[in-house]
Amino acid sequence: MSLTLRPSDPAGSTFHSHGLPTPAGRWSYILDDYSIAYGSGLWPFQPIKAGQASKSACFRASSVRVSPDVEHRSWNNEYVSLLPRYGLDAAFIEARMHLFVRMEGAFAVVVPTTLLLNLRTDTAELAYDCPRQLTRHAIAKASRLLDFIARHQQARDQGVRIPESVSTRWAHTANDARPSNTAPPSSPSPTRVRH
Repeated sequence: MSLTLRPSDPAGSTFHSHGLPTPAGRWSYILDDYSIAYGSGLWPFQPIKAGQASKSACFRASSVRVSPDVEHRSWNNEYVSLLPRYGLDAAFIEARMHLFVRMEGAFAVVVPTTLLLNLRTDTAELAYDCPRQLTRHAIAKASRLLDFIARHQQARDQGVRIPESVSTRWAHTANDARPSNTAPPSSPSPTRVRH
């Protein structure tokens, strides 16, 4: 199969093997990472030290991977990597992602981009090179990411130690019970994004 970009595809488009379209309808992001606990500061995530799952996390911020919470699967191009800048009390988070354009066989045409989330102002800034035709898509993802972080800050502030993740949610789906030490899911709220 020959893969060809169309003239209508946005600048920066590339192919992602076994790609997926962004889920339709209402959904949120869920932590899709392991060995993460809540810690202090604006950025709520810290890695768990070996042997300390029930105690405090170590004293450094942790990057995390998130995915849509609609089902347990490999999300390929729909994963987002969140990377804190400047240490434990990071106010700025890089959100590295792919914006979906269309399917081409088993491949997704996507545009890789990075958003900058500001946790002090609860806003996001789109990359200067984000294609205009994907701005709404980027804004929707930014809003969901800010909601994801706010939800986890709130859970941490309420005394939850270990964040809900893909592994905890779907491990407990069979008996329909969520462990009491994990954060509850929520719905996205309106966006706060600059371009």
